[in-house]
Amino acid sequence: VEKKRPFLYLTPNNPRSKLLMCNTLGALKAAADAFIGFFFAGIVSGFSLIHAPLAALLCGVLSLLFTGAQLLADWLVGDRHSKLLAMMFFFISTFILLIPAVVLFIIGAGMGTAPGYLFAAAYAALAVVLLYMPLGGILHNMNVND
Repeated sequence: VEKKRPFLYLTPNNPRSKLLMCNTLGALKAAADAFIGFFFAGIVSGFSLIHAPLAALLCGVLSLLFTGAQLLADWLVGDRHSKLLAMMFFFISTFILLIPAVVLFIIGAGMGTAPGYLFAAAYAALAVVLLYMPLGGILHNMNVND
């Protein structure tokens, strides 16, 4: 609803922070779900519980990355073209954005538990910052139509 009727654009703040505020709740929910899931999986399986906070961090940042990729697809393709083209652009851009995170996770996992999560989360955070910079004006320039 917020993206269709953006009341957030009325708040007195810069566009990038408004965009981040709009998407933070989804990232926090993804982080909480990952923490709970990995915590209970660690208890049941007997693995180290260090996975829970690290997975929560990575899932929260990846959630922002997915949302940024969706906003990028909507911004570039929008309603001017078919929904199929927008969906294809979203999947391709998400795949391209996730390849380095997966590679860094695998490289870091060879070094131990924490480096895999931290390398992937650091890349994803950098990608989110670089992705949200050009998207900052979306809420400012959004056309509110019913």
